[in-house]
Amino acid sequence: MKQVSEVIPWCEDWNKFIRRGRCFDNAIFVANMHSCVEYIEGYAWNDEQWMHHAWNRHKGQEFDVTYQFHAAHLLDSDRCIEIVGTVDNLRIQGYVLDTLFLVPLVEQRYRVKAGLPGVIVRK
Repeated sequence: MKQVSEVIPWCEDWNKFIRRGRCFDNAIFVANMHSCVEYIEGYAWNDEQWMHHAWNRHKGQEFDVTYQFHAAHLLDSDRCIEIVGTVDNLRIQGYVLDTLFLVPLVEQRYRVKAGLPGVIVRK
């Protein structure tokens, strides 16, 4: 997997926004900074089990700022993609991407299919 600076322009000041254990927020942050960067949500193998995780992609190059800054030994872990898209594209599909109360998109998808409240669906 590539380092973020190998894929997109990266400002050192943004490092302070990349927090341990906040992969969904981190990946949304990066996608918001660069509108052409895709947000990816799925699962990553952490040497013991599959973990729900989020990372990014730009022009076919995947990168993971959470693991890059906080768990570098997992950067090349196996991954399974569930949802992918730019922030604008995902919002058009009805996903809520607010990092103040971010519900992972995989969960949002299942809640929408089950007819549960709490997720805004735009048509």
